Amino acid sequence: VQTSTLTINPSPTSDKSFTCYSVKADGTEFSTVIEYDFIHFYTTKLIAREGTTLSNVKISCKIEEFSDDHVCNPLGFVHGTIGSQNILTAGQSVELNIASISSDHVEECLCADGATLNDYRLKAPIDFIELSKHDKIYIPLTSIDFICQAIKVGPDSTLNFVWKNSNNDELKTLTGYSESLSAGTNAGEFISTLTVTPSVLSGFGTTETLTCDVYLDTNLSRSTSISETLTATKLSYVVTVTGAEVLKDAINVMITCEVSGLLTEPGGMVWLSSSGGSDVSLITSDYSVNTSPLNAHTKRSVLTIIKATSTTTSYFCSITSSEWSKTNDEHQVNINVYEIEESSTVYARQNGGAVTFSCKLKHIAVTPTSVSWSGGESGTKNTGSVTNNELSTTYTLSSVTSTSATYTCSFDVPGTYSFASEVTVYGISLVPSKSYYLGISGTPVTLECRLVSEGGAGTFRWTEAGTTVHDLSGYSFAPGTMTSTVQTSTLTINPSPTTDKSFTCYSTQIDGTEFDTVVEYDYIDFYTTKLIALEGTTLSNVKLSCKIENFSGSNKCYTLAFTIETAGTQSEITRGREMELSITSISADHVTECICNGGSTTYSLKAMVDFIDLSKHDKTYIPITNTDFVCRASNVGSD
Repeated sequence: VQTSTLTINPSPTSDKSFTCYSVKADGTEFSTVIEYDFIHFYTTKLIAREGTTLSNVKISCKIEEFSDDHVCNPLGFVHGTIGSQNILTAGQSVELNIASISSDHVEECLCADGATLNDYRLKAPIDFIELSKHDKIYIPLTSIDFICQAIKVGPDSTLNFVWKNSNNDELKTLTGYSESLSAGTNAGEFISTLTVTPSVLSGFGTTETLTCDVYLDTNLSRSTSISETLTATKLSYVVTVTGAEVLKDAINVMITCEVSGLLTEPGGMVWLSSSGGSDVSLITSDYSVNTSPLNAHTKRSVLTIIKATSTTTSYFCSITSSEWSKTNDEHQVNINVYEIEESSTVYARQNGGAVTFSCKLKHIAVTPTSVSWSGGESGTKNTGSVTNNELSTTYTLSSVTSTSATYTCSFDVPGTYSFASEVTVYGISLVPSKSYYLGISGTPVTLECRLVSEGGAGTFRWTEAGTTVHDLSGYSFAPGTMTSTVQTSTLTINPSPTTDKSFTCYSTQIDGTEFDTVVEYDYIDFYTTKLIALEGTTLSNVKLSCKIENFSGSNKCYTLAFTIETAGTQSEITRGREMELSITSISADHVTECICNGGSTTYSLKAMVDFIDLSKHDKTYIPITNTDFVCRASNVGSD
């Protein structure tokens, strides 16, 4: 027996027929055909996570693309110690069934052709590994590496990492993606890196999911897989500034500048007085800057303007960030200054009819969405529209009934500003202290005008028939002082006018509002009856009268009476106008007094009975010269 061999390395990848020739010594040649059958020999491989248990596991060993009736002889797993084999197709397909497994295990499948010359063996591993992913937050200006890491990989396993997007596309087939695999620093550690270019990253949404699938075979159908989904979060460079809407001369005004999308602290975040201007933080008396550390990829700076802000102004937040290729990136921050012009104090006659007061918001940059009035008595609001950056609103009361009330006008833009101002409305009473004042000839009279106000003292003036009189001769004027809420002004006239008059009392309030009231003066005749009798006689049923005449209208003395009188009985003939004192019998001098309260001035007149001696002197005369005739009264009372 002579055996010739032909070894082909590597084996041809298609079926072939080879012819072997043998030449004998006499030159005779013989030949025979030897068939070569290229087959697909594979096993299934199982991959699972460390710490899990697989149940009812099936591992296949299979031969495909046999020619004719060729088969392995035999085909089967050579270990088979943890399961049972099940021949599906003799010489072509066999299955190993394992009830439960939770640790690494390697089986081996043998395909023989009946001779030891061409035995083929393939391993079928079950590999429990740990797989981890690394979520990534990135800035899409440079290529970014996404990492998927496997550890505790068995020595008989060859990993195949497959990266996919949310559409289940294999990323290595798409432009802008590339993959690489490297061994880690420890045995059984492998790292797959997916590199994505900026052009692709810029098209990502804020959040993208990438899946890393791990197989034990390049033919994905011959291996189970495990996977991890990582999150790719794209940062965007966003600068958000918040200005301020404030009222004029506000102090400690705060504005903010916030930059998001940062991985590292920016190189600078500075507040400037103007574009390209100076750093205001250096002026510590006027400004205060509070810049917080980077947090959640965001950095925030607050500028407080300590000094009063009286006009609309702008500051600039300047940012330098190398990772975003930003140098002195300026962002304008505005402070819009508003002003409220209001009727801060309103004086209105109490119960004196409709009163309207107003508020005006000036220098409007953001139009109020709400305008309202609150407080005090119910009224009617009327708000116009913005004209020349101003908005006016009025509030009308049908009448002021309270002595003092505070009303608040409010201009609001929720989340932006809320401005309010107060208007205090004082209900004023200005009246004569008395309905009228009485005066008699030859005596002074004092007129009074009373101001009742919670809004402070007023200034006064008096007129008569349009002419100011309080500073004229014969007039004495006093503005009075405010006691609690009452101030009384007086005008004294000496002597009293001898005709009826109307005087006007004016009171001007702090805001310039002037009120007036008419004070009536009534000139009257005031007299008493007087009785005279001769000494030594007796009068019976005497009546003494006290009487007022020449009244205007229904005017009268506020009170009219004799003083306390024991000599007789007084009776009221006409209230406030006539009194009578009745004395039954009298023989000696008697003086009484009648008093009329004329308002602020009290008038008194005496009434009397006077017993006197009266004598006469008869006369004989020559009618050439003046002659005196004499009548003498003696014992006359002092009154």
